Amino acid sequence: MCGTVGAILLDLIPVGYQPREPRYEALLHRVTAIFDRERSQSVDVRVRIAAAEAMGQVGDPRLEPNAPKRWITIPAGSFWMGAQKTEPQQRNFDVEAYDWEGPVREVTLAEFSIARFPVTVCEFQRFVEDEGYTKPTFWTPAGGFAQFTQPEDWTIQFKHRNRPVVGVSWYEAMAYCQWAGVRLPTEAEWERAARGTTAWKYPWGPEARDKARLNFNGNIGFPTPVGIYPLGATPDGIEDMAGNVWEWCSDWFDPKEEKYRVLRGGSWIDNDWFARAANRFGDSPDNPHNTVGFRVVYCVRTSE
Repeated sequence: MCGTVGAILLDLIPVGYQPREPRYEALLHRVTAIFDRERSQSVDVRVRIAAAEAMGQVGDPRLEPNAPKRWITIPAGSFWMGAQKTEPQQRNFDVEAYDWEGPVREVTLAEFSIARFPVTVCEFQRFVEDEGYTKPTFWTPAGGFAQFTQPEDWTIQFKHRNRPVVGVSWYEAMAYCQWAGVRLPTEAEWERAARGTTAWKYPWGPEARDKARLNFNGNIGFPTPVGIYPLGATPDGIEDMAGNVWEWCSDWFDPKEEKYRVLRGGSWIDNDWFARAANRFGDSPDNPHNTVGFRVVYCVRTSE
């Protein structure tokens, strides 16, 4: 039922229609039950997508500022970061690792809280509507002011309010963070959130990657609303850390060159190799893509 309603709503968006039937909102709240680990397995992913799209049109309760588990707190402590493929008996061995994922090293982090989901279109919309692109105060710390006017394909993205925002450069992500009073995760924070302290290979653990756990390799063909793949969530409950959209981190990919900023997590179009929690990539900070978004954190910065 919600899948059908979602499809109808998407057709009616251009004329500004919104349902006024009270039972509709109640239905959407009940439908959120299909996004838990157990019930999601009996509901086709296309139906889950349509249901989430429908919720996005009237206000997705999962994205309300005070929604339960909107933020996930990661306690202070140490973990082993990186991966290597040369010494099978040593820490974080992975036959798929590349040299730039090492060296494997112990990293100590302060406590921090990370968003359960990547920043969505409806969240980024508030920044746009507050004229964030025209206020230099949000851009001064990192740069990029006046280089951009809105995310790429914004009028199309606007129709899918609870998908991750994409087509945003690192500078745009940083300006949003300055506006919202949050920040991008460091690369160490992102990896700790994605793989825990036991160095699991994927955000969900050691089990093989498959289309039941993430949006990847073009199997859907576009970014999906956040939280569609609860089987791919971390044990802490952080979702979409593999596939769907790449996520900017605050670090330089190579601090010696200071040319590219770190991207993590892979995207809806990338193959399954990129789903590994230790995988890292980099791109120019002024380069937006329809496969790239970001996630935010707040609280104390980290130290290695």
